[in-house]
Amino acid sequence: MNIEKLREVIRKYEENYDYFNDQAHDEIFKWNAVQHFQNVWLAPKANERSFPELFADARKKCSVLIDNAYVCPSSGVVKIAEKRPDEVEYLFRKVLLAPDGGDIDIRQDNVERFLDGMDRLCRETFPASFKYKQDRHAALCYLTLLKPDDNYIYRYSEAEEFAKHMEFGLDIGSGKSFCLKNYYILCDAVADELRGQRSLLDKVEQRIQEHPAMYYPDKKLHLLTFDLMYCARAYDLYAGMDYKDKAACIREYRQEQKEKQRQQEAAEKIASIRAAIHELDVQMEPFQVISLMNVEVYAGKYGVGHVIDQKINHITVQFAACQKEYHLHQKFFQHPSFEDNQTVIAAFTEYESLADKKERLEKELEKLSKA
Repeated sequence: MNIEKLREVIRKYEENYDYFNDQAHDEIFKWNAVQHFQNVWLAPKANERSFPELFADARKKCSVLIDNAYVCPSSGVVKIAEKRPDEVEYLFRKVLLAPDGGDIDIRQDNVERFLDGMDRLCRETFPASFKYKQDRHAALCYLTLLKPDDNYIYRYSEAEEFAKHMEFGLDIGSGKSFCLKNYYILCDAVADELRGQRSLLDKVEQRIQEHPAMYYPDKKLHLLTFDLMYCARAYDLYAGMDYKDKAACIREYRQEQKEKQRQQEAAEKIASIRAAIHELDVQMEPFQVISLMNVEVYAGKYGVGHVIDQKINHITVQFAACQKEYHLHQKFFQHPSFEDNQTVIAAFTEYESLADKKERLEKELEKLSKA
């Protein structure tokens, strides 16, 4: 996503924020709609009310967000529920709100099952009506009204235009190709950027605090994220803004993701190698304190001598007639004898094996660090 373009739209949104929320436009009604829905749905005696009555009351402030002059999905929920209350309530509570563990693919599947169920009930109860048909926009509005901190309002035109102008690198799709996960990735990225827009957040908070009981606090900025998308299209905040071809954006995104994955894999590999080197250092440490300095040794050809220099498993021995260097390793048979020499040589053999492993890992680490 092009962050500079996103910041430009946010700047225009902030400059016009008071206009968007004056008496004539009142875009902050979305915050009021969510709060009202929550107040009704979560009321202490909500379970004592019939589902049609409960939903009809809850939707009072949000119908304009879902319905229009041609279709009335939220009214349809009420009308269908009046005839089939138990089935509609089941679709809401057990299907649309079914646990998904935060897995957006499962959530989308729940949405589709909810829509299929509502479509069946609509055909059975109002076979001649198209107005009461549910769609993804309605279903995701319901989800946001029910769990606003976990969901985002979705409208195809707003999402598609925003993704196009922001040069978003994932395809949100539509119809059978619709991908809720990609839409939520877009929304999460916008919300993350909004969190750093302190002056805008202050304006929003000031507006909410004028009537705090009326407006949902929206601490996760999910409503603000959708409102930005909505206003960008409704009030043409894209004016003068060009954008790259969608296919090119997706191609660039995939390349970026491949590079990020390569870098992540390299970082994980580097961390793994460093951990392995550290473990080898720990294993090698006991061998490094074995000191043969000044130890008396014996070699059949040279007689008795004393170790005058040592570099771990390489020693220099001073004999009466000469100095000799020895590599203490089990693969070499020419070495002097000394107290417990077989145990010591076995230890140094193990040490050299560990040191060789460390050297190979250090070379691999150096290669990865330069890549």
